[in-house]
Amino acid sequence: MMMIPRPTGPLRILNQTALHARLRFRCDGFPIWDTWIEAGSNLAVPNPNAGDIMVSTALVDPVTNVAYTVPSRISRKSVRLVAKMFFAAGAGSFSVDQEPFDQAGQVGLLNLTSTDLRFLFRFPDSPFSLSTVVAPQAEQILGFTTLDVSATVDGITSAATPIKSWSSDVVIGIDYQNGQKFPQMKISAHESNGL
Repeated sequence: MMMIPRPTGPLRILNQTALHARLRFRCDGFPIWDTWIEAGSNLAVPNPNAGDIMVSTALVDPVTNVAYTVPSRISRKSVRLVAKMFFAAGAGSFSVDQEPFDQAGQVGLLNLTSTDLRFLFRFPDSPFSLSTVVAPQAEQILGFTTLDVSATVDGITSAATPIKSWSSDVVIGIDYQNGQKFPQMKISAHESNGL
């Protein structure tokens, strides 16, 4: 689960450059949203921690080519999603069960099938989604603890900047060093007068 404190408002982003910028949001290294922001404009990005997370688990049976998709909803607690294929009376069935998970703030993805599984996480009322593939008979653990953003301006990408509080202002600017320009991002708590 994204462990960012629940804020009172959106993350506000202002592009103070004279060029459009591409924003890339990542969660624990996974891309979760790419967007553009025009020169001089601003965005108000809703918090991905607003509610439960919707998960879609997909399996394509390599023998029959039947595509199974199981939806799940997980709350803001540690959980393990256990995916398995079983057969009864000659018919196959695919299920995803939730179990308690002993690693705080994390989600375990346990694939007990014989094929790759695709997990798609959607954060309702926000633009964010995270997709990952788990190999057969393997487990992947998603931490959802570090959220960061970087900006690409005029082909140059800024360093990834951690977002510690969603209730913040992000300002994209240009820094000049030795005659070259570099995008920079500054994050600060919301000011009372806004952006």
